Amino acid sequence: MAWSTFPSTFPEPKDWVIPEEYHETAGYALACVLMLVVTNAWLDIAWVRHRWRHHVLASKFVGMIAMTCCQLWVSPTIIYGCFIGFSNGFADPRLHFPSMRRNPANPLLKWWFCITLTLHHAGGAFITNEVLQPVALNNKKMWDIPVPILISALCELFAWFTDLKVLMRTAPRWFNWAHQVAVVIQIASFVVTFLYIPNALNKFALFGTVIGSASWLVAGFIGFKNSTFEIDTEVDLKGSVARIYHKNRAITEDTSVLPFIQKKVANDQT
Repeated sequence: MAWSTFPSTFPEPKDWVIPEEYHETAGYALACVLMLVVTNAWLDIAWVRHRWRHHVLASKFVGMIAMTCCQLWVSPTIIYGCFIGFSNGFADPRLHFPSMRRNPANPLLKWWFCITLTLHHAGGAFITNEVLQPVALNNKKMWDIPVPILISALCELFAWFTDLKVLMRTAPRWFNWAHQVAVVIQIASFVVTFLYIPNALNKFALFGTVIGSASWLVAGFIGFKNSTFEIDTEVDLKGSVARIYHKNRAITEDTSVLPFIQKKVANDQT
């Protein structure tokens, strides 16, 4: 009997691919894994790790500038800038395994925040893509987005703004409470979207974003630190290397000396 007469036990070529309805979910899962990989590789560089706050600050600027450009014209390229903002510039110590090992907190707690915050970072980027891509392709404006989704986006922008002020060390104390209120409003907006606008967003990305936002609130209430936990015993037994560097070299201080300033100082002294 010829070999070709035997029934094939292998599936057809069309059955070897992931169904189209799962493409975005598969991409979301892979993005979470790659975000962990890139963050760990990036923060393994000591120069970056000791300045992780500066990288987070830069990522928020990039994200907010991208959203500002969206008011002029929604371009698909802007989505990449938003993704950099959501990923914290791949410099989030809570996703960095060596920093997690140095963290004295409970291992289950550390891994919980690592996983949920990764889901939040990647989920926020995927939701942004789902929302802005149709707007860009159909040449519409951001204000054509459904109101609950628009409110959640505005809450995210406000959260980035408070992060900027905190990292610049110019934030008033009430910003912490305002940030938490914005996150609560964002979670409520996403719940409304899930219940009343079915199939508007990928459910897995939406769930990951919401659970990550809720975890951020819990972390703030229990005092879970965002730190590399690298201790400099010669300076401060409780302060991390990155925080010491951040305090000693404030971004808001200009230590440069210009020629005309030197001349003025010299004249004052004479």
